[in-house]
Amino acid sequence: MLKPMKLFLTLSVAWAVVGQITANACTKPVFRYALERWPASPFQLTVLHDAPLDDAMGDRLESLYPEDAYSLSIATASVTNELPDGVVKDAWQADADPKRLPLGVLQTPLVYGSKPTVLWQGPLDAAGVKTLKGLIYPAPVRKVLASIAAGDTAVWLLVNGPDEKANRRFRNRLKKSLAVLEKELKLPHELDPNDTEYDSDLAPGVPMKLKFSILETDIKQPGMQLLKQTLEASAPEIADTKGPLAVPIFARGRALAIFTPEELTEDVLGEVCYFLVGPCSCRVKSLNPGFDLLMPFPWDRTLWDEELDTEAVLKGLAPAE
Repeated sequence: MLKPMKLFLTLSVAWAVVGQITANACTKPVFRYALERWPASPFQLTVLHDAPLDDAMGDRLESLYPEDAYSLSIATASVTNELPDGVVKDAWQADADPKRLPLGVLQTPLVYGSKPTVLWQGPLDAAGVKTLKGLIYPAPVRKVLASIAAGDTAVWLLVNGPDEKANRRFRNRLKKSLAVLEKELKLPHELDPNDTEYDSDLAPGVPMKLKFSILETDIKQPGMQLLKQTLEASAPEIADTKGPLAVPIFARGRALAIFTPEELTEDVLGEVCYFLVGPCSCRVKSLNPGFDLLMPFPWDRTLWDEELDTEAVLKGLAPAE
């Protein structure tokens, strides 16, 4: 979990760059620049097999995500050859039964300084692919994608705990504070009425709004295991957290941090929101706080193809009944 003080320091480093690059400052807010310019880190799905994969398998794998969605990378590996050392090899050797093939092993992105974690493994027959697609696109993920595609600044994912009163208190506090911030904060071009350049290359497919959504979910419910394990891979300590959590998600499915109610003070909340709507001072994704969630979506087409039927794309993400 990104603690409040660490978050303050991280954001301060990002903002400090402003003074060094004033001449090249970007008047697009962070959330918008990230949506248009930061590709999501690809999660890796390795398909283990002992015979060549047929066209039917290829079609099933392609059905996992829409065309031009690049945050899920699929590779194949034959178990008849020596597998490279790593989590995929370990997953296979733990139960090297040919009856399990073709077997899918899904792991976290290969991000510098971190060790990949296996998030899911299972058969990739027709039923297995359907199960995996349901785990990639549960209803909360589809709602997050819909909100961002509609132009929302960020979606605050409220992960409920077992205490309903604590959930309600946290939700009400967050809702009230975000409503105030929506009125108080200004987008960079709103602070400079003479700025006529900020929208010169603004992608036309997604409107730009200053709006914070709240989406409640319970990651311990069936079908939520992939999102749950992805969050825990980034912050293992939340596995033992009983209370509610808040996760601000922006851009192409990037989570800025994970907060408990105690960590998300009014000051921290203000800093987070100011960072998201403030000018993009540091354009390098890896130098900004946050981690990517698995939310494959054709963002380039959504942003630049005004004729794309986004609702149809979102509808196609829902697992078949």
